[in-house]
Amino acid sequence: MSDIQKILVPDVGGEEVEIIEICFAVGDTLEADEGIVTVETDKASMDIPAPFAGELASLSVKVGDKIKEGDVIGEIKAASTSEASAPAEEAPSAPVAETPAPEVAEPAPTAAPTATTANEVVEVLVPDIGNDGEVDVIDVW
Repeated sequence: MSDIQKILVPDVGGEEVEIIEICFAVGDTLEADEGIVTVETDKASMDIPAPFAGELASLSVKVGDKIKEGDVIGEIKAASTSEASAPAEEAPSAPVAETPAPEVAEPAPTAAPTATTANEVVEVLVPDIGNDGEVDVIDVW
């Protein structure tokens, strides 16, 4: 009854990356988008997230391994059917919450026609950025 799916490496910048940390062990329960492993490039570190909530069924990599986009790093067993049905029940409430949003977004287009022409001067208010000393001014033309 459980659905086991492969965990594929997403786009990590088009290059091989090294695994520097394993964040979960086989058998651990994961939430969707929770980092399974941490990888490092020449410029940054990032987590490879769980594609959905479930139990980590297998892990086919270890610290020091090099991986790239599309590689399989393990398998995850989807959350049980009772857990999967709970979000489905919540789904009908989401469209109700979204209905007022378009009404609020309608005033924004009315602000667009008030745009100035190229010859008009527009005052732009800059928020207080604190006391970090001088800040370079960038001219926008």
